[in-house]
Amino acid sequence: MGIWQQIFPEVLPLRGLEQGEFHHLDGWDHSLATLAELEKLLKQLPRKISPIDRGKVKEYLNYEISGQRPRLWLLKLACLLHDIGKPQTKTLGPDNRIHFYTHEKSGAQLAVKIGRRLKFSSREIAALKSLVLFHLRAGQLVNRKPALRAKFRFFRDTADNALLILLLSIADRRAMRGRLSREKEFVFLEEELFLMIGEYFKNKEKAQKIIPLFNGYELMDFLSISPGPVIGKILRELKEAQAVNQIRDKQQAKNFAQKIYRKINEAVL
Repeated sequence: MGIWQQIFPEVLPLRGLEQGEFHHLDGWDHSLATLAELEKLLKQLPRKISPIDRGKVKEYLNYEISGQRPRLWLLKLACLLHDIGKPQTKTLGPDNRIHFYTHEKSGAQLAVKIGRRLKFSSREIAALKSLVLFHLRAGQLVNRKPALRAKFRFFRDTADNALLILLLSIADRRAMRGRLSREKEFVFLEEELFLMIGEYFKNKEKAQKIIPLFNGYELMDFLSISPGPVIGKILRELKEAQAVNQIRDKQQAKNFAQKIYRKINEAVL
């Protein structure tokens, strides 16, 4: 009946959008296929994760972000909107292949506009933006067995939306069945993402227990520097190193902070 495109006119350019040999469908049909794959994934999920995580995932997905709209509702919407930035970023590269560089950033901007137009809450808009912006991140993470630090950064950057993004990434990849997506070189370790679903809850509990070894004032005093963005950068690096057990006490933290500070200074010079 054309109702969807009246509410979401941004999807119109996806119709007939050729996506290259990684895909077997145009932009819009791929988006529909991603939603269909998500529905299958949700039925399969209890067999893919540990029994202790099943209840946590159910509670997480049913959590109402705003009004009576749960996270799962927003995830399904993101399946249909995750590639809306592709039409305006489509290029043909020197390799004679179609590329959509930075389409996730363009799509995130459109997602914010859509959310505002439809009077979504600020929390819903922020979550939808995060889903579109980071929908490639998890897939890029598992083109090899991900390192502990890389997973920490993923969970840090995606925060409460991490689990939604993991599920979107799996559904998106399953909806991609073009010739190049079946090549051995195109690695997507799906099982690693299922493991990360359990790690999401463990990391959240661990993050709540981590006590920073330094605060900003102590850091400024120790390094004899003034307030500024450098302090924030060093504190983030310290938190990351502490989370992956690279540093465990104040002396190690001091040594690490000095090392980071020297690198920053060398980069400036």
